[in-house]
Amino acid sequence: MENNRMEILYREIKEDDILTQKKEILELFKLLFDEDKKREKISEMYYENMSKFCKDGSAILLGAFCKNVLVGFHWAYEINWGGQKRIHSYFIAVNESYQNMSVGTKLQKMLEKIAISREIYIIDTNCEKENKQSYRYHLKQGFEVESYRMIKKLEDRGAEMIIQGEKVILRALEKNDADLLLDIINDPDTENMLGGSSYPVSYDMQCEWIENQKNDDTVFRTIIALNDEKKTGIGTIILSNIDMKNGTAEVHVKLAVANSRGKGYGTDAVNTIVKYAFNEMRLNCIYAEILEYNQPSIRLFEKCGFKKEGTLYSRIYKGGKYINLMSFSKVKGI
Repeated sequence: MENNRMEILYREIKEDDILTQKKEILELFKLLFDEDKKREKISEMYYENMSKFCKDGSAILLGAFCKNVLVGFHWAYEINWGGQKRIHSYFIAVNESYQNMSVGTKLQKMLEKIAISREIYIIDTNCEKENKQSYRYHLKQGFEVESYRMIKKLEDRGAEMIIQGEKVILRALEKNDADLLLDIINDPDTENMLGGSSYPVSYDMQCEWIENQKNDDTVFRTIIALNDEKKTGIGTIILSNIDMKNGTAEVHVKLAVANSRGKGYGTDAVNTIVKYAFNEMRLNCIYAEILEYNQPSIRLFEKCGFKKEGTLYSRIYKGGKYINLMSFSKVKGI
């Protein structure tokens, strides 16, 4: 029977669908990315995120099924944009054999009904300039261009300041670090070890975030990089909540590249930024708050001379339950 005679069922995607339709979901994700060696890895990463956000209820997942086989999906989620509630359309993918059957349009209409039921009256999305097909599709669906993101490419600014460690260097955040940050943010295993809330982030969203970073006296962001010619980034280390009056700051460290773990890079990064904070920023106490089950981070900070101060009970809500935080600190000269 030809595809255009087959009945297509439109409904929300459930947790069971994520498991039973894994092959179909991965194939649909592959349609969204260019042919390259990373496509398999990226598709797997987004599949894991879809599963996670379906489970915790933060994702809006709509599917088109033909004979119980997923042939298209629309992934969206609710956001707060400058105090205004919106639905952000994250991904829409349709099997190539069904792309002339208005599957995408019907999924979009389903999303609009859900938005209205939540008293949300704006749906937004991101379109890359080069993706003419996506741009035309969204115009056809009634989307309007809200703003233009403009960039200016500058010439090489010459030598940059780096903070030298024994095994790694700490350097400034650059636009070409977007892929590295995406690997950190969208990695379920990394996110599971961190406090706070999270949501899927696209490449465009990450680039926009980098461009919007401004000087902030309360945050000191650096990239952990190998001391090679390209200064290849392998993670991030940040001082936040910097209090110059009392000489305190909180440290956060994340390694994104799996094969860079277990080589002492994280330990060297923490020791390097603590030394810089004490000797150059005149800070007196650096502290870290770690999920109680994050034993690798606890061991890392203990190795760097941090002492346990106490337990912050039921401070983080994750995976349907409240989790304790362990508080560690290192004081200059102690």
